[in-house]
Amino acid sequence: MSKIGFMDEIIDAVLNHTKQGIIRTYNVNRYDKEIQQALEAWERKLSSIISGTEGKVIPIQRKSAA
Repeated sequence: MSKIGFMDEIIDAVLNHTKQGIIRTYNVNRYDKEIQQALEAWERKLSSIISGTEGKVIPIQRKSAA
């Protein structure tokens, strides 16, 4: 997700990591809107990979059983 532009705070929220130290006390934002945006962007990324429009996917060909 960082490669598609999301900050560590949002990625941590998506992964449900708990906040540490003073950030835990003062940053009570749950990032619901940002989590939704990140997951929708990740869905689009995965869809492009699966559909082959990503451009970097090399198809795997099965060997025939001899």
